[in-house]
Amino acid sequence: MKKIKTNCFVLMFVLGTSYGFSQTLNQSANWPNADWTLSGTFNPIGLLSDPTVNGTTFTFDDNGAGTGSEDALTVTSPVIDLTAASVAGETLITINAEYSYRSLGDLLLVEFYDAQAMVWAPLQTFAGNSSGSDYETCASSAAYTTPVINIAGYTATQLSGFQYRFSYFDGDQWRYGFCLTSPTITSAAICSADAGTLTADATPVSLSEGEATLTATEDITPTIPVNYEVTYVLTSGAELVIVGTAVTPSFVVDAVGLYTIHTLVALTDAAFSTDPNYVDLSALPAGTTGADVLGLIEAGLCASLDPAGAPITVEAEPLSIDDAENQAAFSYYPNPVNNTLTLNAQNTIEKVTMYNMLGQVVLRANPKALNSELNMSSLHTGTYFVKVTIENVTKTVRVIKQ
Repeated sequence: MKKIKTNCFVLMFVLGTSYGFSQTLNQSANWPNADWTLSGTFNPIGLLSDPTVNGTTFTFDDNGAGTGSEDALTVTSPVIDLTAASVAGETLITINAEYSYRSLGDLLLVEFYDAQAMVWAPLQTFAGNSSGSDYETCASSAAYTTPVINIAGYTATQLSGFQYRFSYFDGDQWRYGFCLTSPTITSAAICSADAGTLTADATPVSLSEGEATLTATEDITPTIPVNYEVTYVLTSGAELVIVGTAVTPSFVVDAVGLYTIHTLVALTDAAFSTDPNYVDLSALPAGTTGADVLGLIEAGLCASLDPAGAPITVEAEPLSIDDAENQAAFSYYPNPVNNTLTLNAQNTIEKVTMYNMLGQVVLRANPKALNSELNMSSLHTGTYFVKVTIENVTKTVRVIKQ
């Protein structure tokens, strides 16, 4: 059981499900690169940057090329052997870089080569993201990562003959253009880590002597890869602010509020600190945001967290009889009374009802204040009972009207 002081440390934690990590293949195109080839039919005036000769980008200005030619050009990578990545179990291939593209009915896309079928297949079509001339220089470019190519079922021919390329077609019309930065191709393993789900053992729970124990039980058992460990993470509030971690789904807290126990499956053993998937939970600094952690996961970390978790509401400690009596304490005077009965309390007087000896209501009041004055001048001489409600506790006192 882990005891938590809710002010121990604060950082935002927003994780998704499982991801892999790129290791074996992490190859930059390193433009300019003479191993790449440029082909097609186009006006060379529009080619502002040739990555196969001396350009660090692939940039074409269709506007500058004019309307006198149909511009269709492609830059193609050399052959990239994916065998090592496949053998390492890293069967998820992606390509990433940055681009700036002012579209106007033209087509800019990434394709990859199937050496078995000897055909090119589309991988991603770029959407326009520029409205000015920044496409000429890659200014204000945006990052992209292509959809995954899963090579798990690839033949030896497909693995050893892999290529990818960028193609542009203006449709024989006047367009604007694009700029692509030097890409990187990476491989990643399929991550089998799965956090499963948890169910709260009880909710809500109340503080008792200033503390409450929060526990949960596995609903769906997590999948834990070799060398991975399960860590239970306690978060607070709708923002999922971390307040602690433990090896079992049990925490002790000292404040009311909404808490959630999550299951985290990750490589947290320090013996594997050099592994790219290693997570040092103790090193996460205060002030780390959910966006920071999510960025780490999306960058390729193999880990899994149950984001829904087991929500548990902690309520205030119920008042004891003595505490309730103290909360509802009040004084009244004078007694006997001639005209006005005064009530004074430490907490708000919610309701006052006065009865005669026959049990008939002769006076009602809802002061909603710490003090109240009851006008009894019109009542007959005799004995009356006054019921006073404070903090949902009702007390009855007897007064004599003179």
